[in-house]
Order: sequence, then structure tokens, then C-alpha cells
Amino acid sequence: MSFSGSASPSDRAFSALAYLLPLSVGILSFSAYAFRDFPFLQILAIPALPVLVVSRNLPFGDFLIFLGLLFFVIRNPKVSYFIRFNVMQSILLDIALVLGNLILGYLLQPAMRSMGSAGALTLETFSNMFFLATIAAVAYGVFRSVQGNLADEIPAVSEAARIQTRY
Repeated sequence: MSFSGSASPSDRAFSALAYLLPLSVGILSFSAYAFRDFPFLQILAIPALPVLVVSRNLPFGDFLIFLGLLFFVIRNPKVSYFIRFNVMQSILLDIALVLGNLILGYLLQPAMRSMGSAGALTLETFSNMFFLATIAAVAYGVFRSVQGNLADEIPAVSEAARIQTRY
């Protein structure tokens, strides 16, 4: 689906900023191995620092950011569809990362740790896979937002964002 409206420069900027939310979750949850092996990747954390500071220093910071975006942006018909779609997509990416972190951290990690070095390698591979997928999705979302186009080709996430936001 192509965006039929014209996105102003401020709409483009706010839409791109929305992707800092999944970037911060991806960094907190999955970057440890990638940052250890490739320290230059730590530069990716710089744009996410404001979100990381708020989410870590406020009680329920992540939840407050989520609620604020949901009620003041996504459910606000005065905000352009372009911004609402991108914010909804970033929230859905965030939810997917939280679920991935729960599955990896609480279900698979204990089993993999008991497998020794093979389990540790598997855990590292899954963490790196989630981290690289996060970076790819965020980069795509930011790139398309800056262009003034909807980032509407992320499998499953884009369709769910489209359903949750209406013109």
C-alpha cells in the first residue's frame, strides 16, 4: 500500500523517531553478544539513549511510553495517518521483541545453558539474529519515513499496523 497523502518534514521526523522504541528494546535485550564481538556497533545505541534513559529511570518507563504513544498519538485522529501508522508499527515491533526476549530468556535459555558450549552458541546465534532483525526493521522504517513513504512491507507487522490505524 502506498501512502496517498503528502508527509510534511515534521511528520517524517516524528515517524522516524518512533522507531527509537524498538531500537532501544533490541539493544537492551539482544545486543550483548554483537557488541562484545563487534564493538563498533555500539554507535547504534547513541540515537536510542533518550528512550533508554526514560525507560530505565522512570518506574514502569517502558509501559508509560507505550501508553503515551497509544493514547496521545495512535488514537488521536488529529495526528496524521503517516505518523500514527509508523508509531503503531514501532509499537508492534516493540511487542514482538519483548515476546522474543521472554521466549529466549525464560524458555530457551535454561535449556540451552544445560547443553554446554553448543547451547551457548545457539543462544548467541538467536540473540544476534533478533538483534540484526531489529536493526534491519528499524533502518527500513526510518529510511522509508524520511522518504515520506509508509514502511508497509514488514511481514505481519505492517498488516497489523494497518488494521489498527485508519485513515
